[in-house]
Amino acid sequence: MATIDSAIEHGSAPLKPRDAPREEGSPRRLLGRASVAGAGAVYQQCVAFLSGLVVARVLGAADYGVFNLARNLLDTATIGTRLGLDIGLQRHFGETKSADDSLRLRVLRRLRLIAACVALLPVAAVMLGLGDALEAHVYHHAGFAQALSCLALALPFVTDLGVLGGAYRGSLRPGPSVMAEYVLMPTARLLVIIALFLAGWRLWAVAAGTTMGSVVASAWLAWRARRDFPVAAASLNCWPAARRVIGYSSVLAVAVLVTTLTSSMDVLTLGRFGTAAQLGQYSLAKTLLLLIGFFSIAFNQTLGALVAEKYFRGDRAGLVRVLSQTTRWVALGTLPVFAIFLFWGTQLMLLFGPTFVVPPAVMALLGGGQFVLALFGSMGWALSMTNRHVLELGILVAGLLLSAVLCYLLVPAHGQLGAAVATFCSITFVNAARTLYARRVLRAFPYDSRLLLMVGGGVLLAFAARLLVGGLGLAPFWSCAAGIALFVSAYAAWCWFGVLRHDKGQGMRANAAG
Repeated sequence: MATIDSAIEHGSAPLKPRDAPREEGSPRRLLGRASVAGAGAVYQQCVAFLSGLVVARVLGAADYGVFNLARNLLDTATIGTRLGLDIGLQRHFGETKSADDSLRLRVLRRLRLIAACVALLPVAAVMLGLGDALEAHVYHHAGFAQALSCLALALPFVTDLGVLGGAYRGSLRPGPSVMAEYVLMPTARLLVIIALFLAGWRLWAVAAGTTMGSVVASAWLAWRARRDFPVAAASLNCWPAARRVIGYSSVLAVAVLVTTLTSSMDVLTLGRFGTAAQLGQYSLAKTLLLLIGFFSIAFNQTLGALVAEKYFRGDRAGLVRVLSQTTRWVALGTLPVFAIFLFWGTQLMLLFGPTFVVPPAVMALLGGGQFVLALFGSMGWALSMTNRHVLELGILVAGLLLSAVLCYLLVPAHGQLGAAVATFCSITFVNAARTLYARRVLRAFPYDSRLLLMVGGGVLLAFAARLLVGGLGLAPFWSCAAGIALFVSAYAAWCWFGVLRHDKGQGMRANAAG
């Protein structure tokens, strides 16, 4: 590993990739695995949109804000209970692809047991009074402690779901994990929430439905893993390998924890200084804008394992090619979603009820941050999966400090706008630093100026559609619908005739068709 590291950094030795029977990072295989994750993500986002529509209209902005505050805290706790294994196992499976499967599977079994034990600690803390203390001294919102207690029960199940998901993605078989996380969990959650709403429950219905969805998905994936990852009866000393995985996974866990804190710092600060209604409006806007990262999530399901494998084999050219192809496809799919929220986001928010009114500047800043993250977030893999996870952690910690300082300075005085400014600045800083350091690792940028031209062209199309439809004098709803339809049609034609037929774009279209 040290020899490969030196060769990649300094170019002082020729790269000698190990024998590989097939090219796992080819465009066709990338699209194949991304299509599995993409189909699941499409379903998840559709169910999430329907669920959010139902929940937001029933609860209103205030109760919706209380629930999202509790969920943000538990999501942060989940990062710690997973111990970074959802990412570390991708690296472990990528590095040991040709190794003894029985040892790998016993390591996975040990790591699942350790993570499950750790997940019980925050559950006990909440049940012993942590939620009540937070409601009394930090977040003075009625019902917060009860929602936090109910959601805490899902921690062990969500933890195991994440650990097994890392194993499936590391083995380049994301299908079962996608089925559990993207299909079963949101479906079960929505059905339980609707049933409890009909029974007269409100905030408790959402918390209980979220917990039950996690239980159902975790139980199914655990049952499936017994068949996909069978453990032999032979006794093998797997603890040294398990300790090694935990060693670098713990650093990755801290990195993910810092990332999560950075992304949720605005919500946590707004929950402290703002009203429950302001928090609910802002939280719903952030939830909807996660749609911008749909294509990025689909392609990143197995990207970490591919980066680790190619780095371990010393295939620098293949590493750059995989990142370049991923970035281009993510840009093509992400741009229209970003443009829709940029120009029509405030009108779309009103579908969830009259209490959900967010200033256009807040939508633009939050959407811009998610767009930057979707395009350049893959640069994090270029650091964390190439033995530079400590550098990645340093960048993320700097981003967290920047977010915390800006939130402390801006949120008390400017509310939602201050939170949005802090979030956008921290996301942009982190991804700019990642990209600059990743260039030193790859000795090349995995994209060129055409990416900026593509983004600029798409935004101009959306702006033109907004101006054209806005002059027709239609009602707000129909103006929004007509503008989006016109933009999507123009963007699809522009992509086909102006982007996909251009040199490398032709190769991408051929791979997609093939």
